[in-house]
Amino acid sequence: MSSVVSVEPYDRKAYPQKYSAVYMPMSLAIGRVRTSEFTVSKRSEWYDIMLQFEKPLPLQQMRCMTGTTTGPLDKRPCEKDDPIVMADWTVWLDGRIVQWGSIPDGCGCIFTAKDGFKQIGSFPLEKGKTYVVQVHFTKDGTALNVANPHLIVIPHQDMW
Repeated sequence: MSSVVSVEPYDRKAYPQKYSAVYMPMSLAIGRVRTSEFTVSKRSEWYDIMLQFEKPLPLQQMRCMTGTTTGPLDKRPCEKDDPIVMADWTVWLDGRIVQWGSIPDGCGCIFTAKDGFKQIGSFPLEKGKTYVVQVHFTKDGTALNVANPHLIVIPHQDMW
């Protein structure tokens, strides 16, 4: 008699803190959040700025508040002030801005059994250089602080 052990593929999304350059708790209050410096060590590649949320509220409410709805039908139950997460972002190198953008309107999202993730930006970084990411929240999202939000800067291939 033989036994076979089934092994499920390893899910990096379950452990973004292990694969990210930055993984930090934060508030979604209006204002700026700045990461510590991080160096791209492996190779030049695309990085994503992600927001991670636990799911303490009903899923549809979380999707509306975070802007992770997938289309007009999905937005129908949302409040007029949704989404409440609105932000601009910049990437700094040697004291100057080298990349910038705003949170996209589309979903750019992943949902796991425990967490939801919202992509707020994507940009290329060069190996051996040291960067800082700054996110400027332009709308009060503190109603989502109950979801234990984290800011993540992670290589694109390790998130998706």
